[in-house]
Amino acid sequence: PDSGPIIPGSDAGSDAGTDAGPVVETALRVVFDGPADSSYLRGSQDVVMYHFTLTAYEDLEIRRIPLTLEGLTAADRIVGSAGTEYFRDLKIKDADTGMTIMGPISLGDGSVVFGDSFVIHAGETRHFIVTMDLANTEDVVNEFYGDGNNRYRVTIGEDGRFFQASGVRRVATGEFITAAEIENNVVIPGNEMTIVDAGLAVSMAAAPALARAVKRQSLIPSVGLVLSASAASDILIRSVRLSGVGNLDGTDAASDLNDVITMCALFNGDVQVGLAQAPDAVTGTMNITGVNLEVPAGTSVTLVARCTADSVVSDEYD
Repeated sequence: PDSGPIIPGSDAGSDAGTDAGPVVETALRVVFDGPADSSYLRGSQDVVMYHFTLTAYEDLEIRRIPLTLEGLTAADRIVGSAGTEYFRDLKIKDADTGMTIMGPISLGDGSVVFGDSFVIHAGETRHFIVTMDLANTEDVVNEFYGDGNNRYRVTIGEDGRFFQASGVRRVATGEFITAAEIENNVVIPGNEMTIVDAGLAVSMAAAPALARAVKRQSLIPSVGLVLSASAASDILIRSVRLSGVGNLDGTDAASDLNDVITMCALFNGDVQVGLAQAPDAVTGTMNITGVNLEVPAGTSVTLVARCTADSVVSDEYD
């Protein structure tokens, strides 16, 4: 049977009298799989902070996996100033089945050891992920997510090795395998994970431009709004509040808006979103409800308010 790669082996073509040292067969191979640098939204559950693969060449019992989580700047805290645990419910899961293999455990100050044993059979390649839950708040602004630049990294291994002397045991004999029998048995740091807040930026669109309209004209393009979601999360827009002023006598006043227009509606392209509303007679506001528009993470949507002009023109200022 194939017992996997051999390290460090002797050259099969060497002279019989040459001592190339002992041949050590690989029992286990370690591969780091990511994920790539990513951003996660505060309050998220089961975020993937690390991904690795183990391939066994005989039946092996994995007994111990040491893990460290570190903030990459002095401001990036694992535990908040008031004691809030920002990372919770640590688990190692089978990436293919979603089953929890080790944990859950508490991270504490950032260094833990998973000690729930499991078996990988000869010839198996298993994919694993390290997941955590993220706190939804921070004790002090910018120590976990506030400025959008709080970065963290998971590292597996300690003292220069992914698995220590008591980390992996042969099922057949109960003996621990040696460091030389583990391919890529080195401390492996993961990639940077940034914790961010959900964000929605609102700006004025270039169109529609200033224009004239006539009385009773309907669906006049009046204002454009650009809604931009941050890269961390999709944003669901449920309602939009519009406000404005009217001018009946040369002076802008919110209470005059309903004498200039009778109602406004929001449009995403040619599709109306939400319910049309008339301006409040005092405040000039319109709460457009029922919008229910999703802005995918990292993208923008432009909404245009189209309004209907009043049927009466009282003077030159309407």
